[in-house]
Amino acid sequence: MTNLNILTILSLLFISYSYTSVEIENNVRKCPCKYSDSCDIIPLQKDKKIIIGFMTDLGYSFFRFYEMYKLTTVFLPLNDTEFLQDFLCYAHEQKVSVLLRVDPTLKVVLNNSLHRQWAQETIKTVQDRYLDGINFDFQSPLDFDHASYYTSLVNYTCTNLRVANKEYQCSLNMPWSGDCIDGRCYNVYSIAEVVDYIVILSFDVQDDEDGPPCYARANSPFYQGLGAVVVYVEAGLALKQVVVALPWYGYMYDCLSVDKSNLCTIKERTSEPYCSDRVGKKMTYNDFVSLINNPKANVTSHWNSTYMSPYLMIYNGDSIQQGWYDNPMSLSFKINAVKQMELGGIGVYNMDCLSYIDDMQVREMWNTLDLIN
Repeated sequence: MTNLNILTILSLLFISYSYTSVEIENNVRKCPCKYSDSCDIIPLQKDKKIIIGFMTDLGYSFFRFYEMYKLTTVFLPLNDTEFLQDFLCYAHEQKVSVLLRVDPTLKVVLNNSLHRQWAQETIKTVQDRYLDGINFDFQSPLDFDHASYYTSLVNYTCTNLRVANKEYQCSLNMPWSGDCIDGRCYNVYSIAEVVDYIVILSFDVQDDEDGPPCYARANSPFYQGLGAVVVYVEAGLALKQVVVALPWYGYMYDCLSVDKSNLCTIKERTSEPYCSDRVGKKMTYNDFVSLINNPKANVTSHWNSTYMSPYLMIYNGDSIQQGWYDNPMSLSFKINAVKQMELGGIGVYNMDCLSYIDDMQVREMWNTLDLIN
């Protein structure tokens, strides 16, 4: 046996030992939940459609209003620092798994010598909080020449997460298209071999439109978004491994001009992408509903059959605004398509875009999740 093989085996044994030690330490720690089994890991339910709810820090104030029973999984706020143990206990009581959503820094990703420490710290956080796994939501640009570094980090972390406990889940988020969107040239097909599922974030499509000239467009256009999902699958992702996340938010744009078909010209950016939703204002579904229901606002509602998406026009003197968002109708079309494609499930980004004192708004949006089953 070569010295290299011996060192490799010793290294693996050391990693296994270090994570096992952390697990044993956690098992001694008293469960903070009312029911001790609420600290047990909720494994991936492979016989069910995955239904994910993305969460923000706001959710810790009203998570008990979530219709949690409709979900299989919750992704915590990105790089969460406000973690509330009561939420974990509440979710686990309803057999909903809770994953730590992480965005490792570019410095960590590009330095193999930092992978081990980052993985250990991340896994320890999962164990200390009695979570059920990790969701990778890396968002930095990475060219093809450096994509292998990210693959290595995910592989290393997920492999050793399962050394700690084979029931832990590992997942990865990808932009709406695999064509190096925003410079994110990740090797999703290699990563797919080590994660349980891939979440395709089917929104912010406007951020990657050609131009100028630039026009306001749908945040999550039906054919373009799901067409990109088909490309992912045809390129090698397994159907059951693909989860499509849909938005509960949209964007409002100031129109420089509007033609007879309501095509709204918007300002361009000074750098690429020149045509982007970044020139718009991000607004929640509740924001759009509030505008529509405001009798003092000069608002008209419309439907675009090309994008299969609602939009609204706001007229204020000489200024005109156009807002694109998703509502129960547009979401229903997409969720039904995901079901017909026999994909692994759906997600919503994010659960905190509703007013939980508006019963009708909450009921209509949450009920769309039932369509996947």
